[in-house]
Amino acid sequence: MIHPFMPFVTEELWQRLPRRPGDKNPTIVKAAYPTYNPELDDPAAAAAYDLVIAVVRAIRSLASEYNIKENIKGDGNLLCSYIGDIC
Repeated sequence: MIHPFMPFVTEELWQRLPRRPGDKNPTIVKAAYPTYNPELDDPAAAAAYDLVIAVVRAIRSLASEYNIKENIKGDGNLLCSYIGDIC
């Protein structure tokens, strides 16, 4: 998806990544566009990712609300109670 905007970068990445079995395309320009594969869906992983994004947003919101500077380093603890299969 980034190829139309950064073709040289995506071509370089394409050349350096390991190829899938049977892939004989010499360049990303001639490669087939990826197709949707429902076997790769993982609702649990998507839910866990959404939780991580929500936590990061909450932390950033609190940091902004309390005027915590971005360059200050510190330790933090996250207490996670049981939320289904996510935690």
